Amino acid sequence: AFECFTLACRLSVHRALHLDADLARSEGMETSTVSQPSQPSKSVTSSPAARSAKPAKSKKTLFFEPAEGPLQQEGELSRQSLLRFCDGAAAALLSPRMLSAMAATATVAEAGALCVCAQREFLERVGIEEEFGCRRLGAVKRRFEGDDEVMQAFDRFVGACRLSVH
Repeated sequence: AFECFTLACRLSVHRALHLDADLARSEGMETSTVSQPSQPSKSVTSSPAARSAKPAKSKKTLFFEPAEGPLQQEGELSRQSLLRFCDGAAAALLSPRMLSAMAATATVAEAGALCVCAQREFLERVGIEEEFGCRRLGAVKRRFEGDDEVMQAFDRFVGACRLSVH
């Protein structure tokens, strides 16, 4: 499932961004542009992951604005970050707003692309750079195989991904 997720991250997100931007333009709306500070906050810890974190860049978002401050781009995902992502993304993907957006797409492929876009944005919402996060999500089952709480949260996230596009 995660190999598919990672592949979908790479192949589908640009299509989803263009589809939503085209839809917004045709309806006279604009997607939001989010700017992030260029310097990390002074309250950043001195962990290796925090030291390697880089500030978010200005980008268009469809659903979720990135977290303030630096995004994690190296190291391992912490248990806390992973739980926050899995639980939050599962709830967000099954929210009325997301389900309506996906139901408005013309095909299941478009809904899937929109779902992947939302997942990637949610990674950044919880402070994880999207490309890095996609790569690390592929290792969750190996890294946390004995952690029932993480595995259950992860399974809820995967289930929400499947339910939201069908």
